[in-house]
Amino acid sequence: MKTDFYLELLVELPQRHEDLWSTFCFEESASGIEIAEETNSILQMRVFFEDKPVETIRAIPEKFCRFYQYPFDAIKILSLNRLPYQDWQAAWKQYFVPTQVGKSFTICPPWKIEGQSSGRIPIVIDPGQGFGTGQHPSTVLALETLEKHIFNSATPPGSLLDVGIGSGILAFAAAYLGVPLVHGIDLEKEAVQDVIKNRNLNQLNEIVQAFVGKPDCLTRKYSIVISNMLFHELLSVKSDFARLVAPSGVLICSGFLAHQWVELETEFLKLGLAPLHTYKKDDWRSVILSHCFQP
Repeated sequence: MKTDFYLELLVELPQRHEDLWSTFCFEESASGIEIAEETNSILQMRVFFEDKPVETIRAIPEKFCRFYQYPFDAIKILSLNRLPYQDWQAAWKQYFVPTQVGKSFTICPPWKIEGQSSGRIPIVIDPGQGFGTGQHPSTVLALETLEKHIFNSATPPGSLLDVGIGSGILAFAAAYLGVPLVHGIDLEKEAVQDVIKNRNLNQLNEIVQAFVGKPDCLTRKYSIVISNMLFHELLSVKSDFARLVAPSGVLICSGFLAHQWVELETEFLKLGLAPLHTYKKDDWRSVILSHCFQP
């Protein structure tokens, strides 16, 4: 049950920790993040939470520093405020602005649709989680990697599966790029409901289908399997990735950091998936893999 308020945690941190801190907060069920102030190498960031105890939120910076073995003062709490929920709804509109991604797309909210005049395709997203607005580096990297693969493919891909579909950005991009059959799956019922809402906004009802569940419930194979999830989540479904990619298809993964790539590559090679191309954006990485032995 939603309350009539939300909690705003304001912290100060070194700029180099921005991506890791953002990722960690979303793992701790943050509803959104924004930069409040930026000076030299120091950031102030607001993190928004709903339905989470105050003491649990206060403990998140220390938990982050312990996990990454940073000094305990690396993330400094400046304030923790309880604010009316209606203000939180308005806050999304203040900082979710249209964002150009890749060569083809503009990610935009329904109240400010942009793109057609510049020759770009608008992907309309009614914002929910921050990972779903297309502004996080790993989401941008995933979409750009998907776009490059489709543009460079000699044969147009016939199908795509998005594992951890979230708000649907990657699925919608694939549909706009000509993939005729797009499926997505997510553990969260709320995420699939968001996909259906956003699918209607993008008028892609005939192409994009989303399901609640784990990828182990699927049996068909896809030309492209794509996933923008965190490192441990990618590893948890690695066997399903290998099983669901068609013999001549590819797996595209994003959401892992540079220092995690060696372990990820090792695990995929054990399953017969070898990297074709890797890409980077800030500390984040993405990869395109294919089966080592083609039929």
